[in-house]
Amino acid sequence: MQSIQPTETLSIADLREYLIDEIFKAAGLSESGWPRKIGGRLFTKPVERFAAIVSRFDEVIGAEGFPAGAEDALNSFSQHVDVHGAGSIPTEGPLIIAGNHPGLLDGLCVLANLPRQDIRFVVSGVPVTEALPNAGKYLIFAPGDKHERMLAIRSMLRHLQQGGCVLIFPSGRLDPDPDALPGAEQALDLWSPSLEILLRRVPDTRIVVAITGGVLAPQVLNHPITRLQKGWRRQKLAEFIQLIRMVSKPQAYDIHPRVTFSAPIVLSLSGTEPPKQEYLPQLIDYAKQTLQVHQAWQPMKP
Repeated sequence: MQSIQPTETLSIADLREYLIDEIFKAAGLSESGWPRKIGGRLFTKPVERFAAIVSRFDEVIGAEGFPAGAEDALNSFSQHVDVHGAGSIPTEGPLIIAGNHPGLLDGLCVLANLPRQDIRFVVSGVPVTEALPNAGKYLIFAPGDKHERMLAIRSMLRHLQQGGCVLIFPSGRLDPDPDALPGAEQALDLWSPSLEILLRRVPDTRIVVAITGGVLAPQVLNHPITRLQKGWRRQKLAEFIQLIRMVSKPQAYDIHPRVTFSAPIVLSLSGTEPPKQEYLPQLIDYAKQTLQVHQAWQPMKP
């Protein structure tokens, strides 16, 4: 691949300030208080490096597509991903990739291993993603507003009806990393009922479950600063701290990202008048089976 230089499609300064604000919010601190004004300077250089990686990521997507951009971004963090089951992912026809969301590199790990270009990735509407002109063509924004969520569901339906591929994290929030934290199975029970709508409207859609783990470093999760928060907030803060360190030193943490893809399935209804939710329980059960497979296999050492 030829060298691609970062462009001015993103405002480095705006992106820097947004990311620093997010770090302080994850720590439970005000984005406008004196700790932010003083401590924010500590993050300036690594956040600017990260902005350059994001800019390059968008450039590669424009030139070679979403999977190539994701792979290039993973290379920026010197991350090898061990993958199980990717060979069975359908290369055409309506497809939902439904995955857990441990954060940090999970979306890149999944996207880099998809064998198709007709991808729509469902994300929350945050300034970082909204500022990506090339990646934006592949994104469906699903923020917290009810009206905008319905618009996102309609966009997903249209894409599936056209035979496309949709990647979604159905919990809508950070999930426990199954390789580092308890609670990964219970988090699957929180998957969104919007999946039920999609599968009822496009019943020939095939589904592949993607379980990602090994993206968060245990030493960051157990750092005294991150332990100030609990639950997903603790994980969110650990995610930011780890990212900032890895931008400056990609091999700062000995993490081992793994993705397990299930075999594709088509779910079915049991009767002429099925209950309002029948697809979703089937899908959650299948996701739990895939999680068990993920937890059982270990990659071969080189």
